[in-house]
Formats: sequence, C-alpha cells, structure tokens
Amino acid sequence: MRKKAGWIALLSLGGAVVAPAFAQTTGAGANFDGTWAFETIRCAPAGSKLKFADITVKNSKFNLSLRIDGLQISRCSVTVNSDGSFAEPSCQAPMSGKFSATTAEWHWKHDLRICDATLKRR
Repeated sequence: MRKKAGWIALLSLGGAVVAPAFAQTTGAGANFDGTWAFETIRCAPAGSKLKFADITVKNSKFNLSLRIDGLQISRCSVTVNSDGSFAEPSCQAPMSGKFSATTAEWHWKHDLRICDATLKRR
C-alpha cells in the first residue's frame, strides 16, 4: 500500500528552520509511527528563541529539512530502527535519538546550535 506524506513539523531558531515531515513510503507502519510533540528543549547557546512543532513518524521514517536565514542547508531522510533508535550523522545538522512507547529523546547539532529535547507521543 502506498501512502502520501505532507509537511508536519517546524523548528524555528531565530533565522534557522528545521522541518521534519513524513516521507512517501510503502508497507506497514511501525510501533513508533505517529505524532510526537516536544515537551522540553535545551539548547546552547542559551537564550535562543525556539519554536518546535510536532514530528510525525510514518512507516518508521521522517524527513528533516534545515533552513537558516531562508537558505536550504540540508535535507535528511531519517529511519527509525526497530528498537526506536535513529541517527543521521551525514546531515549538516547531525541528529540522533530514541523513541520508546510514549516518549522520545532527540539530539540535534549544528554550528549555530546544539539542542537536546524530549518528546511525548500525542
């Protein structure tokens, strides 16, 4: 079965924007599929204005698009492993984390910001 995807999430860091969305994929969904909302966010340097929107995982995948000052920096497709872990070190803003049944940890790093966050399944 083929399913279509759309924009789902947005992270705004001053002039930076990170937008995860779910990808077009085939097959059955995984245990971690669904919408995940950011609960806590800590970034360095401190004092940054942050706005995170939800992440949607579909068929164990989500896409990440990073824009800084309107310039497209990187686009990454991220796969969530069967144990809930994910990592995409080849992105210009490398990230990693792990989903559990109801919560997730997310780590994001770029030259401008390093962030740690917790998410909760909606």
